[in-house]
Amino acid sequence: MLPDLLSFSRYFCFCFVLYFLLHLTHMQRDIKVLFLNIFVFIILPSVRCCLHVNRSLKTLQSPTFALAMYHMLKQEVGIFSPGIFCTRLLNDFREWTQVTLINIEPSCSHRRQIPNLNLNIVPNPKPRVMGFRITSLDGYIYFFTLATSLAGFEIWIDTNPPALEFGDSLRANCSTTCEDSEPLIMVEYKSGINPNRTNGDKWVADFFPSVEAWDISVPCFVRCGEEKTAKKVVTVYTFMDPPRILDKNPLEVKQEVTLTCEVTNVYPAEKMRVRWSQDGEELNSVPTRPNSNTIRVTTAWIPQVSGLMEVTCTADFEEYPSIPPKNDSIFIEVYAFSAPEIQIPTSPEGNPVNITCSVFNVSGKLQLRLKNGNDTLVNGSSSSGLTIYHTVDAQAQLDGQQYVCEAEMKLQLQPMTSPIVKKQVETLHVLYAPLEAQIFKGQEDWIKGKSQNLTCQGEGNPTPQVFWTKDEKIFSGEIFHIPSVQMQHGGLYKCTVTNEYGSKRSYVNAVILYKPGDTTISVNNKTVSGFPVNISKGDEVTITCNSSGKPTPTVKWEDPSNGSNIEIGPPGVLRISQATSEHQGIYKCRATNQYGIDEKEVDIRVKGETCLPYLVMAGILPLIIFAVIGLYWKYRAHKRGLYEVHKAKPNNNPQIPNGNEYQENFPLKKRDPYPGESITNGFYK
Repeated sequence: MLPDLLSFSRYFCFCFVLYFLLHLTHMQRDIKVLFLNIFVFIILPSVRCCLHVNRSLKTLQSPTFALAMYHMLKQEVGIFSPGIFCTRLLNDFREWTQVTLINIEPSCSHRRQIPNLNLNIVPNPKPRVMGFRITSLDGYIYFFTLATSLAGFEIWIDTNPPALEFGDSLRANCSTTCEDSEPLIMVEYKSGINPNRTNGDKWVADFFPSVEAWDISVPCFVRCGEEKTAKKVVTVYTFMDPPRILDKNPLEVKQEVTLTCEVTNVYPAEKMRVRWSQDGEELNSVPTRPNSNTIRVTTAWIPQVSGLMEVTCTADFEEYPSIPPKNDSIFIEVYAFSAPEIQIPTSPEGNPVNITCSVFNVSGKLQLRLKNGNDTLVNGSSSSGLTIYHTVDAQAQLDGQQYVCEAEMKLQLQPMTSPIVKKQVETLHVLYAPLEAQIFKGQEDWIKGKSQNLTCQGEGNPTPQVFWTKDEKIFSGEIFHIPSVQMQHGGLYKCTVTNEYGSKRSYVNAVILYKPGDTTISVNNKTVSGFPVNISKGDEVTITCNSSGKPTPTVKWEDPSNGSNIEIGPPGVLRISQATSEHQGIYKCRATNQYGIDEKEVDIRVKGETCLPYLVMAGILPLIIFAVIGLYWKYRAHKRGLYEVHKAKPNNNPQIPNGNEYQENFPLKKRDPYPGESITNGFYK
């Protein structure tokens, strides 16, 4: 017996030291618990064979010890074996002590759901001997956790309820395991919060008849040799309105729909959970927060069968199971209604066309109609699938017309609701030859130098091909483009539109329009070209002006006599019966059309008339020429230069008196300013 007790004592001391060391660390509580689990579940079983304690533990009469064990189990042990410890706790409390249990929960099987107690502990006059042996794993856990809770003293704060609705009552209790007979316990709230308080030796109980603050906490200070402080925050909530489902319309089977549920006037909204479910199966829910006091949850749902389906939206506070959830349920009719189908075959002109309109699956009363525009061609009704028919003759004017297959279904379970309407549209295609070929000009007139576009179109099915023909050359395409119209672009253009059912042709003749040009003037049937034309006084003269252009230009004359004694003949012709001096001058011809102007002129001179200016010029001009020549020679005769005198050779000329004398003014050989010219008697010549 003694060796067993010594072994157990050593083990107990080791457990206590381990717990104390973990308590001093700053690790999170979950990590501490992990270490304890490793020790209890791995190390402890390996040495359990050495720990056979056959001696029962003696009497445990200390109320402080019982209270410590209760709080220790409530806060720590739930993670190991909550059901076992809860049941053992209740049984041992009844036999060890005389206790009063207030608001005790009826079930101990839920995880961590150990009851909140207000304890009135009285020692048991007939103490019970704990009769279990620490040979099972559960016994090790129980004893180890109980022993470690005795280190130092602890502060526990209990609130009832742990979360309350705004305006409800609250009970708060602060207690300690301090061994002193009268430890100092202080609980102080924020300014303005004044509960009804009851004090005990080792506890303080406060009662709030109506909590009207959104944030309330219970701070507890205990001095027992040392000082410790604990604090517990009480959640105050409001949950006035139940959730509300926003979507209540009938749904189509196997079609995805988004359901929306909204909860308003809730606090704290971040702690509220809103879920969708259908026939007890939870649906995937996506929450959003439109504002601080509203939660909106949507779910994408695809009903698989038709009929009346119940969907439920449930709202609760997951962290506070004591708060009852609220929900909203609706019944939604799920219907089957396949889309209508219309079939119109393509047919050549003149053949019959069979049109069908069908609906294959409905779960209500069906009305089926085949329509062309606003006209109903055929209709029918059924409670299941239905097909209706219509036949038309294929004609070119019917090509492209649309036919509508319209289905209307009334729900069976909700007949008062508006009927559901579906429709499908299809186009009739008739194959036919081109009806005609149409030519459109980009510019109405063919103006030289301007661009021109010719467009040819032909209506037919299939769409016709387009060909252009000009001067036996073929061009393909609807548009024939001419960037700059010239004279060679005039003529006949042919357009041909063709498909496999026939062809059509159309023509356009291009007449090129241009401004006047190539204007000529002829006098007495002789074309003049810029030189004056001389006529005699009294002659009969015919002056003609010709000009090309499209449209034909208008010709007008400007003459020096302003039409005096001039006969105006056909367009562009002037006739002078007897030429006089007044008919002498410049005659100008002006050709005009809407695209421009061209001018030409001729100088007519009449002989036999004295012309003083010409005579004056004829007399003066020779005098001016002779004067210029005389001045030139005078200028040359008086030129000056530098000369050298040389001895002359003997001259045998008998006219010279002394042939041995030197001749004067011998021509210079050096420094001659005018080389190449000879001098005679001192003058250049």
